[in-house]
Amino acid sequence: MKQLIINSLAGMIACSVISCKNNQSAETEKSEMATNQIEKAGWLIGEWENKQDGLNVTEIWKKESDNVFVGRSYTIRNNDTLSSERIRLEQKGDSLFYVPIVKNQNQGQVVKFALTTATDHQLIFENPTHDFPQKITYKLINNDSLFAEISGLYKGEEQSEKFSMHRIH
Repeated sequence: MKQLIINSLAGMIACSVISCKNNQSAETEKSEMATNQIEKAGWLIGEWENKQDGLNVTEIWKKESDNVFVGRSYTIRNNDTLSSERIRLEQKGDSLFYVPIVKNQNQGQVVKFALTTATDHQLIFENPTHDFPQKITYKLINNDSLFAEISGLYKGEEQSEKFSMHRIH
């Protein structure tokens, strides 16, 4: 009987140790996955441009830290800046957020779009409560070109704006 109790206790201790190691492995894997989200966006780093119909749309992305990329987007027509925004990709724990900051929009409040899809060639960020857009998509075509799209409902109708961009730096 004494041997049975000792064997049972030894078995429970072994299970506890294995369980702790599995939990540590799961936590390490989860942490690596979180880091990998912003790493999957690494192909955005650089300067991108779309010229069409007299408009010049430019996005510039830089790595600020292991958890933050900063971007700037602006649209110019005939040397006049029509729009300009600052953008941050921020890794917060297990989540990656696309945070655009547009002057004179959103009552000065920050709007966050959460990453919903991340592959080696595509990033999709969504915020279903935002007026427009609710979805921001980047798709890498090759090392020198990408496709960007903003989409969602605007005044009850599905809308989208698409940009084929090429790398200039």
